[in-house]
Amino acid sequence: KSLNWIEIQTLVEIIVISARIENYNPAQFLYNSLTSKDFNTSAFNDRNYLPLIYSTLARIFGMMSELEKVLELTNIGMDYCTTYETSSSYSNLAMYNAYAHLELGNTNEAKESAKLAFLQLYIEKKPNKFRQFQESFEKKFNMKLEDLIKL
Repeated sequence: KSLNWIEIQTLVEIIVISARIENYNPAQFLYNSLTSKDFNTSAFNDRNYLPLIYSTLARIFGMMSELEKVLELTNIGMDYCTTYETSSSYSNLAMYNAYAHLELGNTNEAKESAKLAFLQLYIEKKPNKFRQFQESFEKKFNMKLEDLIKL
């Protein structure tokens, strides 16, 4: 029912390695823990780590095409970032959210999430990451970033 910080860090490493060999059982275990009503975030002294965990897990569920779980994880992660005023991983969470919405045919929600990702990157002054996201966005959405900004 409860995991301490070291257990979660270790589990995340196991999840990443397991995903490479298409073993997603550890990811499912952590997903069940993070989305449980009983999950306690008090074990996290530094509020920047938990959004990274949500982001990593959302990416893995995206690889599995479990888009509803991606949306749930990214929404929880983005809410966490907003609540605790941390920008850690917010742009990744918003972009994964956008991609999941796009795959599910929720075009308007996808574009709104993509805008949030780009706004966050702009605020953080991360031009290299901005360019990487732009290339990925334009390829997946089949539209120019300038057209998204106009919406």
